[in-house]
Amino acid sequence: MPSWRYVKFAVEELGTFPDFWVTMNEPMIPAILGNLLGRFPPQRRSIWAYRAVSRAYLCAHARTYHLIHKLQPLAPDGNPSRVGVAMAYPWIEPWNSPGPAGWYERFATFMAQRASFGGRDHTILGYYHWSFVDNFEWREGFAKRFGLIAVRHDDPDLTRAPRRSAYLFSEIAQKNAVTRATVEAFAPQAVAAVFGTAAALHQKGHTL
Repeated sequence: MPSWRYVKFAVEELGTFPDFWVTMNEPMIPAILGNLLGRFPPQRRSIWAYRAVSRAYLCAHARTYHLIHKLQPLAPDGNPSRVGVAMAYPWIEPWNSPGPAGWYERFATFMAQRASFGGRDHTILGYYHWSFVDNFEWREGFAKRFGLIAVRHDDPDLTRAPRRSAYLFSEIAQKNAVTRATVEAFAPQAVAAVFGTAAALHQKGHTL
């Protein structure tokens, strides 16, 4: 079918490069906010529209999932290709440190908590940051500025400049880890929360 030509083209062109395949980004946003709650276009308030859109998304993901596994069964590491959906789950909590410093502290602590959850250690396979550049949000327009790269939307040339978070992301990507040195450099106030005290680390068999 013509509607699947793009999927086939993308998989064949990208080949063995991706470790993970994401078939769609935040499908619940148009399904729930657009067709159930009426906050986003097409601003419907219909349980039937919500069900129809959800079913269409599920079918599209399933078909894409199977197509990817057919065309590219193995990932670069030799394991079966991993295919999923990027979901949006808001995490809201009070934070004492506003601005960039608070974000670095929150990020480092968040990653550490997820790595050790429920009394067990977990492997964090990756981290995706939204977004690379300051983008246009459906409702907020250009008001939200959470890109790694700052963009001057009032400049015809769309001047861009990396934020400090871009250097943090770069360091994590290069080291493939959130190291103590990284946390000390970007969020020193979060060292204790991320790595714990020396005594606690000694009990776990870790070294500082």
